[in-house]
Amino acid sequence: AKKGIKRILITGHSLGGAMATIAAANLVSQNHLFSHGLKILLYTFGAPRVGNMQFADWLLASFCRGGHESYRVTHKRDPVPHVPPRSIGYLHVPREVWYDNDGNTNGRICNDVVGRPCTDLTAKEDPRCSNSARLTSVRDHLNYLGVCTKCSCVSSESTSDEELRLSPELEWIVAMDYNYQQSRHMSRLLSFQRASQRALKPVEENESSTKKTFIIC
Repeated sequence: AKKGIKRILITGHSLGGAMATIAAANLVSQNHLFSHGLKILLYTFGAPRVGNMQFADWLLASFCRGGHESYRVTHKRDPVPHVPPRSIGYLHVPREVWYDNDGNTNGRICNDVVGRPCTDLTAKEDPRCSNSARLTSVRDHLNYLGVCTKCSCVSSESTSDEELRLSPELEWIVAMDYNYQQSRHMSRLLSFQRASQRALKPVEENESSTKKTFIIC
């Protein structure tokens, strides 16, 4: 910041997105670098999960306290954001922006943060964004915001469906991740419904106790 640098942009696609997240985490932990208002802007595209819940919560809180920004862009049915799976403890760092169309327009800001800003924040994943995609497509990983992300983007070179097919092992992992996410979502909904019913029950009992019975002879 002393040399006129106000912001540092860190970005990457796929594995590069994971490396960008780790680089941002390493940078934000160097407190002496940010005493003059230096800000980090992290953009990842089609990145896999990097750390566990503690890591995601720590980086989320660190970014919030420092006034930094983080955006995790996902595209339709890209399989890469679903690995490593949530069932073994991995969790994405917010904030997800999901583009669910080929036109790469109208990205959806996902609901993946809960709690009070900068003091009691918790990261989660929105089951209605990229985690809602049951089937995946490698082609969606190779195109982000209209930009080809393949090793070769020459129009004359086509990629066959066979070349883009996931291995059976990876297909199983992605399917397992989808089922895990949706089961957690349903469990939360059922817990919320039960809590709402318990909260309403005392009100109904109080109303019934105040009712008077009249006997007409």
